[in-house]
Amino acid sequence: GVQRAGEQVRINVQMIDVAKDEHIWAETYTRELNAENVFAIQSEIALAVATTLRAVLTQEERRVIARVPTQNMSALEAFFRGRVSVALGTTQGYADAIEHYREAVRLDPEFAEAYAQLCLALLEHRIFSSQQLDENLVLAELAVRKALSLDPELSSAYEAQAMLERDKGNNAAAEAAYQRAIELNPGNIDAINMYGWFKSEWLGQYEQALAIFDTVNAYDPQNPITLTVTGQVLTQLERFDEALVHFRAAIDSDLDYAEVYRVYGALLSQKLYQHDEAIKAWRRFYFLDPDTSFNLLDLATAYDDVGLKEEAIQFNELYLQSFDDGAQADVARLRTHLLRGEDEQLKVLLADMADRYSGKIRWVDVMLSTFDLFDGRPELVIERVQTHYPELDLGGPEVASIPEWLELALVYATAMHLTGQEDRATPLTEKILEVLPTANRHRWGGVQTLDTWLHVAMGNDEQAIESIRAWREIGGRIDLRTHRLVPPSLYDNPKFQRINGEILEELKAQRESLARMKAAGEIAPIPEKPVY
Repeated sequence: GVQRAGEQVRINVQMIDVAKDEHIWAETYTRELNAENVFAIQSEIALAVATTLRAVLTQEERRVIARVPTQNMSALEAFFRGRVSVALGTTQGYADAIEHYREAVRLDPEFAEAYAQLCLALLEHRIFSSQQLDENLVLAELAVRKALSLDPELSSAYEAQAMLERDKGNNAAAEAAYQRAIELNPGNIDAINMYGWFKSEWLGQYEQALAIFDTVNAYDPQNPITLTVTGQVLTQLERFDEALVHFRAAIDSDLDYAEVYRVYGALLSQKLYQHDEAIKAWRRFYFLDPDTSFNLLDLATAYDDVGLKEEAIQFNELYLQSFDDGAQADVARLRTHLLRGEDEQLKVLLADMADRYSGKIRWVDVMLSTFDLFDGRPELVIERVQTHYPELDLGGPEVASIPEWLELALVYATAMHLTGQEDRATPLTEKILEVLPTANRHRWGGVQTLDTWLHVAMGNDEQAIESIRAWREIGGRIDLRTHRLVPPSLYDNPKFQRINGEILEELKAQRESLARMKAAGEIAPIPEKPVY
């Protein structure tokens, strides 16, 4: 515990063997409150703990422990306020941290650690903010250069440089900087976590990332950030049960760590189709971080998936209050028109999206093509693909390698079969049918039931039904009719009606679950303002 009285500070420290519930060591430190003494106490505690545990500290570790980053107490207090704000993991938290770190370097222009943390906060804020803050890149680069000029061996400065290089697309430079950060301070948990995240999300090296996180979890098993990123990597590896364990452990460790609710909700919604639990998680995230507006589209999708139309419209409209331009904003408008049955507005919007995005955003072209197929206009699909993706006719790309290419190949082959171009469709169709047995059927990265359109176009309704069953086996649970996920010609098929009837019953149960959670006060309210 820490007690402050005037210019005096008292710190009580104790070490407990949790497994045996035994006290190992305890000490009380009382000092005059100034920056030098704060870090002197920190060094004493670290060395005492190491001695008690009979740990052998390296020269680098001793150097890190002995470092005094500033002699200015006011600058130090501003710095620590920045660290507290960053720990929230929210848009406003990062914005507040930027101001605290700026105050720290204003008070002490030689405070290298504050410059490094300022760079990191600027980059995180750029990611989370609803605004395009490209100027943050410029400011972040100035900050990290200053940090390194003041202290060329500062671990956190290399961590900041790594994140900057990553965001600029320089992966090799980013990896080298992460490795240097960890070399300089093997105990820099933030750098280790970010290096593991970089390995996972930027390099696709999931097993290596998991090994990095497992190392951190071994000696810091309650770190909510490490638990969260470990859960994300496990999700990528489709080890969903283990991912759930890590996300729930992160929540137990820190109920107010916002980011875990966002990625936990993504697993529940996009992989497990547990829409009610996803809504609960995402509502908690939105309550904790009301300024990170991209989550609102996720909430709208989940409410739509579970069959709560008015709530879906509400969150689409909330999203559009923050984002009124771009592909995602147009998707929010499109979904709202669908939910309201506004056919004319929908038709105009689809035409506008085709003009703006065709050939530029593959997932939008897939979506537009499914609307064209549903509306009986396969010739538009053929025109779109042949104009913007001629490589599908030239034997490439490898449709198994990138999900969006497989989806484009499916709608294109379907359109060719529907327009009597079977011979031209055959090479691509054969490639697709070879890939489908092992294709991912989860949403966001999977085909779900998109292949039913091809099977029906080829006159094989039974195989289309089997595709729906395969999707159901991995948890698929969305009303296939209202979401236009299968050809309308299947709607009268008794087998389809039975399957979709089961889905509707499960969705009804999820709506009832949501109602119970809301009545019990388990669904976070919609925030009217930031909750800081």
